Amino acid sequence: MTVPREIAALRARVGALEQEARELRAEAEAAQGQAEAAHGHGLVLRRELHEKELEAESLRAEAEELRGANRRLRRRIRAVSEELQFQSADNGVSLKAELEGTQGPEHPKVQGQGQGWGLGPRT
Repeated sequence: MTVPREIAALRARVGALEQEARELRAEAEAAQGQAEAAHGHGLVLRRELHEKELEAESLRAEAEELRGANRRLRRRIRAVSEELQFQSADNGVSLKAELEGTQGPEHPKVQGQGQGWGLGPRT
């Protein structure tokens, strides 16, 4: 091969290598842009995850508070129900005793006469 041909071949090879280098730089820049975008997206996702975790913790605390309030209300309802049952049973016994005392054989009373049936407020 002659020197001018070798120089031409080397120049062509240099041109091809320079073109390949430009393409590789462009690919590297695109990959860098994608990596930065992915990193930014990852940061957004981490922030959203943190917010969701805080929200979940808040909801768990609220649910526990509501469960406690529910337990307290159920206990209160049971206590009030028991008290009402006791008062109802007590009133039934008192009313029966009062009726028997006021309508004995010595003093029969007609309904609505006298002091009544003892259904007024208890003292």
